Amino acid sequence: MLQLSLKNRIYIVNAILVSITVVGGLLMIWYTYKTEKIFQTIIDKNIIVYQSAENLAGALVKHKGFVSYYLLDKKPAWIDRLNQTRDEFTNSMTSVKKLVEEDWEKQAIAKIESKYADYISTKNRVIDLYMANEFEEGYVIHETTREQFTQILDLCEQFKTFHKNKISAAIKTRPGGIQPAPLYGVDGNYHCDRSLASDQLHLCPTYSGTHPKNCKGSIYSRGFPQTGQ
Repeated sequence: MLQLSLKNRIYIVNAILVSITVVGGLLMIWYTYKTEKIFQTIIDKNIIVYQSAENLAGALVKHKGFVSYYLLDKKPAWIDRLNQTRDEFTNSMTSVKKLVEEDWEKQAIAKIESKYADYISTKNRVIDLYMANEFEEGYVIHETTREQFTQILDLCEQFKTFHKNKISAAIKTRPGGIQPAPLYGVDGNYHCDRSLASDQLHLCPTYSGTHPKNCKGSIYSRGFPQTGQ
């Protein structure tokens, strides 16, 4: 049996310790890299979805006012501009639908799309009545579209808030504390007095959030027109 001197034994023990330290360090570097990559993927994905949802809500807000303007001077140009904003909303909706992956996200977008279709149908009925000079009936139906509009905007805001919260949570827990480029609504400047009862924001039957114009950082507080719909 090979007999090792005390000196050789010490060398072997030191070599083992150094090897363990090196391997442990390499594993830690690998783990940190993989974890950082996972967090960065989460942040990047949710930022893209958040920004697309922001565009969707902004496109919806642009609908406001055109029918009221048409009622004032009967210029068809207002209806043409309304149709342009509808096209913009449809394009934004298409962009968001390409990005969402989770089932609840798809359900949320489907709900927004369904309510928007009902809103457009009702609004078209109002326009037809105004064009036929049936102002009294048109006004009554016009009032109902305001509630429809608010419901759709609330759903858009809830969808945005969910992804804003996911980004904030990922930033707080990511290793190294490295902060990505600031995103409006993610760096602490977006606050909404809403109580969200579940992660599936749009499906919560008990949701009783405030109107988005009461939320600091909402699209209403950034200079969008608040004229009549």
